[in-house]
Amino acid sequence: MLCSRLHLGCLFCVAALAPMPASTQTASDKAGILHTVDLQYEYFEQRNAAAYGGLFTTGGTFISMPGLKIDGRRDIIDANAKFFVYMNVDKTRML
Repeated sequence: MLCSRLHLGCLFCVAALAPMPASTQTASDKAGILHTVDLQYEYFEQRNAAAYGGLFTTGGTFISMPGLKIDGRRDIIDANAKFFVYMNVDKTRML
């Protein structure tokens, strides 16, 4: 699923998959990161702000494509819920 979205998927996980010493990042770590990215796509497509925000820790930070910074899971959920109400579904569909 991620491979078909590689052009966008890299935007979400580039920091998580940045070069690290081989002993630091396991195959399980990488699989977990890729699974989380797949869930991001799934929840975004569903316009499910609670599930999308639930992927973040309580003190997590979300930075949108234009650079808007949102701190904390609750604020991430609230901001995405508002975004999903106003967004153009046809222009933001994740294929």
